Amino acid sequence: MQAIAPNGDVAMGDKVYYEAARDYSVIANGDFDVSGCGGDLAQVDGYFTTQPSLDFELSYLGGLRLNFSVSAKCSAALLVYNHADGYWNLGNWISVDPNARAEVSIMNPSDGMYSVWVGTTDGTSCDAVVTLSTS
Repeated sequence: MQAIAPNGDVAMGDKVYYEAARDYSVIANGDFDVSGCGGDLAQVDGYFTTQPSLDFELSYLGGLRLNFSVSAKCSAALLVYNHADGYWNLGNWISVDPNARAEVSIMNPSDGMYSVWVGTTDGTSCDAVVTLSTS
């Protein structure tokens, strides 16, 4: 099967507006192995959907650190696409340990759209929680 990269240029997930330190319930899943997409995604070991799990339109971020994390009861993986800067931010991968969290932190983030994908390292699916915070 040919790898299909998530499209970071088109925000198609559920629209949610920024609230610091808030949890969002999602399903960690995906059918597409993004390691064959090239670029930054070539180093990702995970299966994701082609549409984001969540989109955040964020403002007033100057001088802050933006934190995305995911906890799940399966081996979850996290990707964050920064539309303003055009960069993928790759999270670490977590095991089935319910206390483990995959995280992405962005220093001095730009205002704008951030799309979040929550996939898994093995193509399974499970309930997951994405936490958005600033520090």
